[in-house]
Amino acid sequence: MAAGALPTGVVTFLFTDIEGSTRLWERSPDEMREALAQHDALCRETIATRRGVVFKTVGDAVCAAFERPNDAVEAAIDTQRAIRNHAWANAIGELHVRMAIHTGDCTQRDGDYFGPTLNRVARLSSLAYGDQILVSSATAALLRDALSERVALRALGLHRLKDLALPELAYQVVTEGLRSDFPALASIDSRPNNLPSQISNFIGREPEVLEVAGTLQVSRLVTIVGPGGIGKTRLALQVAADVLGERFPGGSWFVDLTTIRSPDPIVDAVATALNIRESPSEPIEQTLLAHLHERRALLVLDNAEHLLQDVAGFAKLALAKCPSITVLVTSLEPLHVAGEHIYRLGALADAPNLFLERAHSVAPSLTFDEAQLSEVTKLCNRLDGSPLAIELAAARLSSMPFGQLLRRLESTVSLASKDRSEVARHKTLREMVRWSYDLLPRSSK
Repeated sequence: MAAGALPTGVVTFLFTDIEGSTRLWERSPDEMREALAQHDALCRETIATRRGVVFKTVGDAVCAAFERPNDAVEAAIDTQRAIRNHAWANAIGELHVRMAIHTGDCTQRDGDYFGPTLNRVARLSSLAYGDQILVSSATAALLRDALSERVALRALGLHRLKDLALPELAYQVVTEGLRSDFPALASIDSRPNNLPSQISNFIGREPEVLEVAGTLQVSRLVTIVGPGGIGKTRLALQVAADVLGERFPGGSWFVDLTTIRSPDPIVDAVATALNIRESPSEPIEQTLLAHLHERRALLVLDNAEHLLQDVAGFAKLALAKCPSITVLVTSLEPLHVAGEHIYRLGALADAPNLFLERAHSVAPSLTFDEAQLSEVTKLCNRLDGSPLAIELAAARLSSMPFGQLLRRLESTVSLASKDRSEVARHKTLREMVRWSYDLLPRSSK
C-alpha cells in the first residue's frame, strides 16, 4: 500500500478517544489545546510507522485504517506507550486514551469510510476505559496466528453495544508495560433497561442522536415528530441507549403504545415495561409513581399519535410527581402540553449509505459503479429520504436487478415488505399512509 493510500475491501480500523477530555477542556483550555496537538502528532507517527493511515480526527478522537489487523494492534500498543511516556503539561497531568479495533467490509468515498463496520468500532470504543485496548471478535479471529508472543488477547465476554444490534464478544489486548486491570465493561446489559435488540445496524442519524440527547439535558419532555416511516422509533431507541448510564442511572425504559387503545390506561403499559406489579393495597398508578419518584430514569413512549390526550395526561402527571424522570415521546404530531420540546425529524441525510448497506445485506455480491451510485442518490431523493421506503426498496434487490428496480420506481412507489413479522403498517407505504389517515379527526378527512 502506498504511503497515505486508504486500504480498501476488508479493512481493520483503530479508533481512539481521550477519556475525560471534557473536564480537561473546562479546567485548562489553553494547555489542553497544546496537549491535543501533541496527542494527534504522537498518534499519527505511531500509526504511520505500523503502515496505518489516519483518515479522520473528530475532536479528540483519531480514526485510522490498516490492511492487516496485527499492524493495528501493534500501532495501538505503540500509541499507548508513547502517550504514557510523554511529558504532558502540569495542568494536564496524564492523558488516558481508550482504543478499539474492529475488522470488516466498508464503503469508501471522498477520503472517508462508511458502513456498519465503522459504527461497530465506534460503539466498541465507547465501552473501553482510558489506557485500555479492546478488540472485536472479528479481528480476534484473524489475529490468532499473527500476534507476537509478547501480546495476548483476554476474553471479556459477550456485550450488547449501544447500536442495539448483534452483541459483541470483546477482547482486551494484554502486553508488558501496559495497564491490564480494568473494571467490567459497562455495556447496555449492565445498566437497567428493557431496550429491545435490533436486527439491523443504526445508520445515518448520528447528528440527530446528539441533538435529541442534548435536548434531553434541558427539557424533561421531548417529542420526536415526523411522518410515518421516517425513523422516529429507531432514533428514540438509539438516544435511549446512548444516554443510559451516568445521565439516567435509573434506566431507559421503552413503552410500545401501538397496541394500546383508549380508554386502556397508559400507566398499565408503563408499569409492565418496568416490570412493576400491582399491589393489593394500592392502585398500580400509585405504585408506579412511588417507584419512579427518586429515580433518574428515561421513559420512551413510542407511537403516541392515537393516544395523544392520554399520553399527555400521563406525561404531565409523571413529570409533576417524579422530579427526576424525563419523558421522550414519538408521534405523528405533538402532545401540545406546556413544557414540551418538539423535535421534528426530517429526511435521512445519509440515505444512500443506508440503501447500500441494506442492499449488501440482501445481495452480498452486488456492486455499484459510479454511474449506479449516482442513480442510488436519485432513488433515495425520489423516496424523500424515508428510511422505511429506502429499506423496502433495497430489500427488492434480493429478487430483481438494480436497473429493474429503478424502472419500477419510475412508474410507482408501491413497495412491500416480505417480512411476515413486520408490523402491518410498516409492510407497505400504502399501509403507512392509511394508518396516518385513519388517525385524522373526521373534520380533517
